[in-house]
Amino acid sequence: MVLNFDVVRLDRDGWRKLPLSLPALKKVYARLNAEVGPFGWNSVFQENHDNPRAVSHFGDDDPLWRDRFGKALAVLLLTQPGTPLIYQGEEIGMTNYPFREIGEFNDVEVHGQWKNDVETGKVPAATYLRDIAQTSRDNARTPMQWSSQSNAGFTRGRPWMPVNPNFTAINAATQTSKDSSVLAFYRRLIRWRSHQPDLAVSSYVDLLPDHPTLFLYRRGSVVVAINLSRQVQQVPLTGNPTIVLASDDDGAAGQPGNLIPSGWTAAVVSLS
Repeated sequence: MVLNFDVVRLDRDGWRKLPLSLPALKKVYARLNAEVGPFGWNSVFQENHDNPRAVSHFGDDDPLWRDRFGKALAVLLLTQPGTPLIYQGEEIGMTNYPFREIGEFNDVEVHGQWKNDVETGKVPAATYLRDIAQTSRDNARTPMQWSSQSNAGFTRGRPWMPVNPNFTAINAATQTSKDSSVLAFYRRLIRWRSHQPDLAVSSYVDLLPDHPTLFLYRRGSVVVAINLSRQVQQVPLTGNPTIVLASDDDGAAGQPGNLIPSGWTAAVVSLS
């Protein structure tokens, strides 16, 4: 399958973090889907071992919002055309590590850039650390957070990188027994997707390409609405929409012809 990095590298220039524009992100998805045509096939991913954690990268890792946003990203990942790839920890909403100093990084590339750019006086240390903390692949290489036990249950020894300190709040063991968790939602979403064969072959149509915070697209007989902001969004839809899946119990509401997603939520709507 084709592995295209345009989505995950859209808002960066080398180690530098650039502003992320949702309309620009939509254009990338639309282009990737158009380029493969009816007989091509993409892989769809938001994380891997060379890129930061999606919740921190694309939106909101504030403890008040990160679970909601993790579920919204799951809908985006699993309703795009192609084969979705879920990276370890993505299914529980793991976030970037809170890097503060150069000694906390393990990546040889980071230390090489520090030597070339910071130690030579080309870039202020604070500028480099601010951006590399957001773009470094070390964010995806911290140990998997299995439990709230020592070292997040990953090892009884010393891991090659420190565990993210939020492991007591974000871990697989806690989420396995919690129906409202990010992990539980991934499971529900994957089960639903497995019974939607038309998602594999139906066309992709962006319905609001220029909207700055709302991602709205059609896949066959369903419309996907993803609110990428903390504010409530009202989305007028034609026909008689029926909500078939929502990332939160209060994530979608309204009357026929309207969908109202709460902040950082997503909903899948049937128009049939």
